[in-house]
Amino acid sequence: MRKHCFIPVVMIVFFKDNKYLLTRRRDSNKRFDLKWQFPGGGWEPGESLEEALKRETKEELGIEPKEYKFLPKIFEEIRDHYHLIFFIFYAPFPKGAKITLNEEADKYGWFTLEEVKKLPFLPLTDRILQEVEKYIKNSKVKGQN
Repeated sequence: MRKHCFIPVVMIVFFKDNKYLLTRRRDSNKRFDLKWQFPGGGWEPGESLEEALKRETKEELGIEPKEYKFLPKIFEEIRDHYHLIFFIFYAPFPKGAKITLNEEADKYGWFTLEEVKKLPFLPLTDRILQEVEKYIKNSKVKGQN
């Protein structure tokens, strides 16, 4: 029987002007290198889900989300010997915030759902974005226009 290690991952989907922020991943694993993704990473033992969200956003983008909502849908994916469990938040991009990428990404961009579908992206990116779009329409978290 093949054993898998569970890895909880927290991600944030920022939006503004009907577009979503994605970063282009830099990875030694050629399978995922130069793929577009939402910022995020591993949820570490001893921290709350919100602490993980803030830490990962600060590490990868140099900013902290001000207002955010949890997407009430869990995504999962099995890769090699890993069983990834994704916890997604969505948020309007903080007004006046400046993005500073760390070494995990080489660029970022703002994309509509249709534009995202044309990009080389990590698995689940399009499905996550479709779910986020549904919740944004029914949420009190409003994008900046």
